[in-house]
Amino acid sequence: MKSGGLFHRFRDSKYLFGTAAIAIVSWELVWLLSDGIGFFHSWAITGFILEKALSPEFWGSIFFTISLTLLGLVGGAAIAIGIGYALVNSPFLENSARGSLFFMRAIPSVAIIPLLLATIGSRLALVVSLVIWMVVTKLIFFVMRAIQDQKSSFTEQARLLQLEPWQLLFYVRVPSALGMIMTGVRLTVNRAYGAVVLAGLIAGTPGIGRDLYLARVNADYEAFLGFAVIAALVGVLFFWVFKEIESRTVRWRTVS
Repeated sequence: MKSGGLFHRFRDSKYLFGTAAIAIVSWELVWLLSDGIGFFHSWAITGFILEKALSPEFWGSIFFTISLTLLGLVGGAAIAIGIGYALVNSPFLENSARGSLFFMRAIPSVAIIPLLLATIGSRLALVVSLVIWMVVTKLIFFVMRAIQDQKSSFTEQARLLQLEPWQLLFYVRVPSALGMIMTGVRLTVNRAYGAVVLAGLIAGTPGIGRDLYLARVNADYEAFLGFAVIAALVGVLFFWVFKEIESRTVRWRTVS
């Protein structure tokens, strides 16, 4: 068992080094195509990132970005579960709202930010509202599908036990739908994180997005590319963490 674990770690490390090598070669090819104008070598960007890693302000920026993403993700997930449950239990509401939900999900976050700026202003509430919007309009479809695909025997037994509606939701429907919901959360987290970074880039709210905004305004292309790489790495970390959470906490799937 131990040797198998070591083998998997060695294999994963080879994939990691291979991916890093491909990324570096691709980066240098782009540098050659750009003739070095407004673009920097990979080792220059690496040096910039290592230098920033020693700055408390840098980690504060990452902390703000991650905190706002998680706050909006939790709030959006709670709203999506509540609305999805209500829609599934009312065919009229579901048929009426489905078209509107598809339309709202198709709206890009960059189109929502000006509306939020006009109503909320450039505050942290703008970021949280944007993330909740992005999460709800995507995750709600996973919630509805998860509840609809549940075994009818579960709900029948719950009715025989005369459970209250809130007990039916939290003791039967949500646990049995958790697999699909966690998949939706994993696929939604990068959408939420991208909304936080985009809000900072456009509205100047705290986080990695504002660092990108300041670098662009000051025409500091090395800093802009460095923060872009940092933003990408944090996004990959988000996806990996939630994938691990899903695989370790949800070991079952509802069989339809």
